[in-house]
Amino acid sequence: MVPREQTSATLPTLTLTYSRSSTLGRSCLMAPKQSSHVYQKVMTASASKYSFAMHAALRFNNMHDRLLFDPLGTKPSRAEAFHKYHAAALFGKQLATPLDKEVRDAMWATFAILGASAFAGIEATKAEEAWPLHPRLL
Repeated sequence: MVPREQTSATLPTLTLTYSRSSTLGRSCLMAPKQSSHVYQKVMTASASKYSFAMHAALRFNNMHDRLLFDPLGTKPSRAEAFHKYHAAALFGKQLATPLDKEVRDAMWATFAILGASAFAGIEATKAEEAWPLHPRLL
C-alpha cells in the first residue's frame, strides 16, 4: 500500500469539495443517479485514506470546475496539473505492488476517475478535431 504523503485532506474537507462540485459518480462518469451516492461514498473514503485517490479526485474536481466555469480553451491550472501528475505517479506506483483486498475498491474508483479525466481532457469542439488521424495532426 502506498502511504499517504504529507496531505491535510480529511473526510469532511473532501465531502465539502464533492458537495460544491457534485460530479463524481454522475455527470462525467455517467453513473445512474440511484448509484452515484455509492460512488461518491467509495471515492470520498478512498481519497481520505490513499493519496493516489485523493489526487485523482482533486484533479477531477479542478478539471470539472474549469470546464464548467472558465471560457472554452482555458488551460489547466497549476493545481490541476499538480494533482494529475501525482495521481498518475502514485497510481502507477501502487499498481507495481501486489494488491491487498483493502485497496482494490480505491484502485477501481481511481481508475474510473483517471479514465474519465482522460476523456474530459480532450480539447476539441467537434469530433473531427479529436480524431488522431486528422490531417493537421499528421
